Amino acid sequence: MRVLLVGAGGFLGRTIHKVLIENGHTVIPSSRRLPRLTGSEQLTPHKDWLLGDLENINWAESVVGAQAVICTAASLAMGSEVHDWESCVSTNIYGFSK
Repeated sequence: MRVLLVGAGGFLGRTIHKVLIENGHTVIPSSRRLPRLTGSEQLTPHKDWLLGDLENINWAESVVGAQAVICTAASLAMGSEVHDWESCVSTNIYGFSK
């Protein structure tokens, strides 16, 4: 199966990426930036990654040919309170739906 994995560079995304590859799936990974992976962790060549924030990747083009989408990405203010709820909702919910 061909899977678009949003947030592939994060903690959950890296694990899901590995499991998908180990089970014979083709992964289209996306992330804000390329993860620092080497050796056996380098599951998909860097040239095949979609790079950008949730709001600036053309998701309509990115899902073409994908049979499934897994989204593990989120914009969070780790270690502090989120005071700008409108921005948080805009990025995490509406950003991906554009």
